[in-house]
Amino acid sequence: LTTPLSDPPYIDTVLAGATAAATPKQGYYYVYAQDSTNAYHLRALPETAATVGRRFYVDETGVVRAHTAALATKALWLSTGTPIQ
Repeated sequence: LTTPLSDPPYIDTVLAGATAAATPKQGYYYVYAQDSTNAYHLRALPETAATVGRRFYVDETGVVRAHTAALATKALWLSTGTPIQ
């Protein structure tokens, strides 16, 4: 993530910089990947890998999913992640 050039910014600088476990925002850091021209996914992961708790995932469908395990692939998230309503 990069800090937007808008004024005021849509994403604050702490959130924009929370891209690794060493720089979390409220206990989570964020990993973004572009899968293809029209496909992406974003994961919100706990700053401490051993932390018991939820991890979050969203892709181009807009469905936010939660899971307590560290899922490695988009297919695992889609098949086992629980949609949040």
